Amino acid sequence: MGLEERYGDNRLSLYLMISLGAALFGLAIALFMVPYHVAPGGISGIAIIINHATGWPTGLLMALLEIPIFFLGLRYLGVNFSVKVIYATFCASLCTFLFSDVMHLRMELAPGDVLLAPIFGAVVMGAGLGLIIKAGAATSGSGTIARIVNHYSNYSISAAIGVINGSVILLAWVVFRESEAAMYGLVALYLSSKVIDIIVEGMSYARAAIIISPKSERIVDEILHVMDRGVTTWQGTGAFSGVQRDVIYCVVERKELSNLIRLVKHIDHRAFITISEVYEVLGEGFKRRI
Repeated sequence: MGLEERYGDNRLSLYLMISLGAALFGLAIALFMVPYHVAPGGISGIAIIINHATGWPTGLLMALLEIPIFFLGLRYLGVNFSVKVIYATFCASLCTFLFSDVMHLRMELAPGDVLLAPIFGAVVMGAGLGLIIKAGAATSGSGTIARIVNHYSNYSISAAIGVINGSVILLAWVVFRESEAAMYGLVALYLSSKVIDIIVEGMSYARAAIIISPKSERIVDEILHVMDRGVTTWQGTGAFSGVQRDVIYCVVERKELSNLIRLVKHIDHRAFITISEVYEVLGEGFKRRI
């Protein structure tokens, strides 16, 4: 039984999300990447480079490149490609083919505004890939190659992906004979990865604070009754001093953080505080994000 059946996820909504993500991906390739020679790494970047050299349809090239990678994954890793992965791979190639090679969509930019191509292209592409990943799918491209390299070498998956993307961007520099092409590819690669993180994880909207102070009881009381926030405490022992103290853990909304710090410092200006970003909070006092 898959996750959808086990936890009641709506399959139709997931496939609609994948379809929307694939459409955004195809639009990014057609509007911004192909016309302005932006190769943001991965299989799509290779397809854009080959398209420039041969004139062959970008979407068709993506599909042709994905097919052997798919079978390599089955052969060397025994990867269990889900229906959603196959569907996402097919949709992304199809949308790219339709928008770029059938409809010939292009975004006309003034010569001085060409930098907008990798920026907006990366945002749209990252949003598309983020939706695909959020729906529990992926495309079978460079990630599968990286896993094969990791399986048969000492390279980590992240290092292998970095080498693959770097090689694609370097190849773009050679084929396009434009130094800007490599720089635009790097910009697009970085921005798209950030947008993917935002779509999948969400932007941080809360902060988690860990507070250590000999005046923990008063701090806990103030957080509970003044800020009306829940608190968890546990016993901690200083490794150097050997002193036992309560460790306070509290999650607040981002806008409340300054009040929390002010409250703690007012009670104990020497309190030890660490703050970390929180992307999702499920529980009393917080609304679930969509």
